[in-house]
Amino acid sequence: MKKKIGAFIGAGIMIAIMLFILVILICGFFADPDFPIWGLLIFAVPIIAVITGTIIAMTSRIKEIDKGEEDEAAKY
Repeated sequence: MKKKIGAFIGAGIMIAIMLFILVILICGFFADPDFPIWGLLIFAVPIIAVITGTIIAMTSRIKEIDKGEEDEAAKY
């Protein structure tokens, strides 16, 4: 259970940071009407990709822990 909590905390911190940056970008977009939509997309798409990758990695890690494979890489 301790390892699962660590996976959730690590992923949660990363997702929170990325969401914070995304919210700042969106607020900046609405604050400046001259800011082009493509400028927002250039920065928002990679941030969304990082969030998605983090969620995928966390679910993969949780599955490894459930199967008892959390220390398999230590053998090599």
